[in-house]
Amino acid sequence: MVNSHGEAFRNARIRVEYLDARLSELKLAVAVTELKEEEREEQRRIQQEMREEERVRRECEKAINDAQKEERLLEKLMAEARAKLQVANEGEKAGYEANLWGQSPQWHIFSSSLSFLSNFLSLSTMPTCRLNNPVA
Repeated sequence: MVNSHGEAFRNARIRVEYLDARLSELKLAVAVTELKEEEREEQRRIQQEMREEERVRRECEKAINDAQKEERLLEKLMAEARAKLQVANEGEKAGYEANLWGQSPQWHIFSSSLSFLSNFLSLSTMPTCRLNNPVA
């Protein structure tokens, strides 16, 4: 009962066409707002994916660098071991082997290195059968 049914405005009434137009306008405004929000969400998702991809790329680069550093260290140790084996007599070779088997939980890495060295240097005095049955 606003204004006694429009009497203050000479019995003004809202036309159905006007009401429909305003309702359509409001529906379209809601649709536009929803589309903008969806676009913002999509942009956030894309940015999050890009950040995740960048993080994974950095982790991969770090892992590769660490692996290369470890490989260089292993190559250096292998070269030192080759040099020692080439100049060592039979007793020293047996001592190196015994020392190698008695060391560390990393024996499998060094046993593989020893096997590689004996194959590489063609040393018949270094038994490779011990690789399958290491001393605990």
